[in-house]
Amino acid sequence: MARSTVPSHGRMVWHRAPSSPVIRVQRPHVPPSCGAVRHNGGMRIISGRFKGLEIAAPHTGTRPTTDRTKEAIFSHWESWGLLDSTRVLDLFAGTGALGFEALSRGASALVSVEAAGPAAASIGKTLQAMKRSKAWDGSCTARVVRGKAEKFVAAYRQGGEAFDVVFIDPPYAYETTDCEALLTALVEHGMVAADGEIVLERSGRSQTAAAPTGWVVSNSKKYGETTVFYIDRDGSDGSDDGNDNSDGDSAESSTADDANDAANAAVAAVAQDSADAEDAQDSAHTAD
Repeated sequence: MARSTVPSHGRMVWHRAPSSPVIRVQRPHVPPSCGAVRHNGGMRIISGRFKGLEIAAPHTGTRPTTDRTKEAIFSHWESWGLLDSTRVLDLFAGTGALGFEALSRGASALVSVEAAGPAAASIGKTLQAMKRSKAWDGSCTARVVRGKAEKFVAAYRQGGEAFDVVFIDPPYAYETTDCEALLTALVEHGMVAADGEIVLERSGRSQTAAAPTGWVVSNSKKYGETTVFYIDRDGSDGSDDGNDNSDGDSAESSTADDANDAANAAVAAVAQDSADAEDAQDSAHTAD
C-alpha cells in the first residue's frame, strides 16, 4: 500500500500500489552428458570381501539386476561351492554388479563385457575402487572390455582358458533367436568349462531360449518381471557309464558263479571217489 493526501478533503487517503509483475525464469533443459557417471543411490555390493562398496553407474541406459535376484543367484552357487577361485564372464555387464558380486564372494578372475561407453566407463571406475581396497587380493584379475558380447565371443581364441560361470543379461528386447545363437557360440568356442554353468537373465514375458546341443536348462526361477535360467552340461550321457558298471558287475557275478559251480563239482567228484572207494572195500570184505 502507498500513502497519499487528497487536498480537497484535507485527510489522508490510502491507495493500493500497482503490484509488480512476477517474472518467471525457465531454466533450459540440459540433457546429462553421455559420459557422466554417478553413484546410483545406494547400489552396493551385497556380501563378501567388498561388502558395502558402492557401485558407480551411468545416468541412463542400464537395467541393474535387483538385489533380490542377485541374492538368489549367489545363494544357489554358494550352496554348491561354485564361486571359490572361479573364472567369471559377465556379458551385457551393464553396471557390472553381477561380476562384482562374484569377485567379492570368492571368484579369482572377472571379464566384464559392455558395449555402451558410459556403462563400460562406470565398470572401470568401480574396478579401480576395488583394486584400491585393502580387501583386494593380488592374485585376482579383473578387466572390462568395451564391445558387443557377440563380437567378443566370436573373436575368442579357440583353446583359450574357459570360464566357470557365464552371466548373460541382455536387454529385454533382445530376440530369443539371438540368445540361442550366443549360447551356441559360447559352447562351440569352448568358453564354458566342462563343469561350468551359464546363467541367462531375461524378461518373464520372453520366449524361453533353447539350450545348445549337449546342454540343458537345469532350473529356472522367476523374480518379479525377471526369469533366471540355469544352463548346465547334459549329464544324461553318464548313464551309459552306469550301465557299463552294471554289465561289469554282472560279468563278475557270472565269473564268481562259475567258480562256485566248479568248486561244487570238484567236491562232488571227491565225494564220489570216496564213495566208490568205500564200496570197493565193502566188496573185498564180503569176498573174504
